[in-house]
Amino acid sequence: MCWSAEADLVAGTVVAGLGVWCLAGVQRARDVPLAALPLLLGVHQLIEALVWWGVDRPAGAGWAVTAWAVIALPVLPLLVSAGVWCSAGPPARTGPAAERLAAAPRTRSADRDRDRDRDRDWDRDWDRDRLGRRIRAGRRVRLGRRVRAGLALLGAAVCVLLAIALATRPVTVEPHGHTLRYGVGLPYAAAALAAGYLLTTVGALLCAADWVLRLLGALVGLGAALCLTLYRLAFVSTWCALSALAALILLRWVRRPLP
Repeated sequence: MCWSAEADLVAGTVVAGLGVWCLAGVQRARDVPLAALPLLLGVHQLIEALVWWGVDRPAGAGWAVTAWAVIALPVLPLLVSAGVWCSAGPPARTGPAAERLAAAPRTRSADRDRDRDRDRDWDRDWDRDRLGRRIRAGRRVRLGRRVRAGLALLGAAVCVLLAIALATRPVTVEPHGHTLRYGVGLPYAAAALAAGYLLTTVGALLCAADWVLRLLGALVGLGAALCLTLYRLAFVSTWCALSALAALILLRWVRRPLP
């Protein structure tokens, strides 16, 4: 993920330290999967430092290459998509209360003054508008939960397919410029798996209920495009910088004040 073993070692240590800090600051159990992501990314970079050191040796570092691929391919889409789904929590039960509020009978004063009647009519219309807004907001929330649940299921499917590929095909690695090129022979549609991978990582973050996670998704998407361009040019591998950015944003998210 970085351009050398030393860079991976330093970046992995820093990101793993941020990951421990994230886990120490978790305030809700459902935030643990995403809070564990920086620690996983840090370990991932430390593993790649071992890959760098073993890539030119006769014995190599086969187990490190396999461990790197397991984290990068099956684990990440499952952890991110399931973590986003878990972090949203259970649906808020505000609909019935709003309906009871709008349907509650109003005491009619003995005084039939026209202005007071008009005020009561205005209050009743305001209650109906408020109920309508809550119903529409509830529908959007339910739609978001369905989308996140669907992405979590897709993440599980992508995880299984990639795990099968890793279990049945060898993982290769070779240095190329200031990068490492990994190869996994996929026996089925690689393009479909790549699309599913993006949907369950970047797409899941963009569909998160929390704006900080949506910001993370946007930055990860833009950063990944830049890193991939530099990686393909074999100029330098900068994925470690993207991991550090993600760790800092998740640290901010974990330590946010809860309502």
